[in-house]
Amino acid sequence: MILYLNLFLFGFMPPLVWLFYFLRKDINQESKINILKAFIAGGLMTIPAYFIETFLLSSNLPVSPFLALLATNFIFVAMFEEILKFSVFKAGFENKPFLDEPIDFLIYMITIALGFATFENVFILYQFDFADVVSTSMVVGIIRFLGPNLLHTIASGLLGFFACWAKIRKNQAFTVLGILTAIALHGIFNLLIIKTDSIFSIFLLALILIMSFFVLLKSFKILKVANKNKF
Repeated sequence: MILYLNLFLFGFMPPLVWLFYFLRKDINQESKINILKAFIAGGLMTIPAYFIETFLLSSNLPVSPFLALLATNFIFVAMFEEILKFSVFKAGFENKPFLDEPIDFLIYMITIALGFATFENVFILYQFDFADVVSTSMVVGIIRFLGPNLLHTIASGLLGFFACWAKIRKNQAFTVLGILTAIALHGIFNLLIIKTDSIFSIFLLALILIMSFFVLLKSFKILKVANKNKF
């Protein structure tokens, strides 16, 4: 019972805080059913992500350690996770009638990302020793709330912004730019996480997250203005 309570409190609740925060930025609220579908669909993408990453990370690349590090963080993890999340949006939400405002791109991409982050949280927390589950879950939950959960939100949110701009401008180059931006942000985050024993790395990581968070908030403001003209 304690285990499942901790999975809920520190696995589900942190991403849901972010989700409710961003959903309130949409004046014309989306259907709760559609939001739930996006959340679950994003979460289910952790399954193929797990198998893809496990297979790729177990392979020995015939390259230098530096190149292997870059490949691991930018391609094996960041690229596949961002593409999987975006593929859910493309396949299940982008061309639906309910996606009728520019800001909806951000709302659904962020919801998908937080579903992914939630399932990740639960998977990670479930592996901890039961005897130490309360204290460990609390620490990990807080760290993931401010770290990976926020990272998934920002990366997918910015990708949603560029995907929306691609539709407005009828130029898919913006989508490509969004994918590259999400992968770059995710990959840099992964690299810096490895070096959290360095004060400089922690400072740089916090700076990148804070700056990119405010960029995401600016993206909401831009699309709120564009919302006056529905698709």
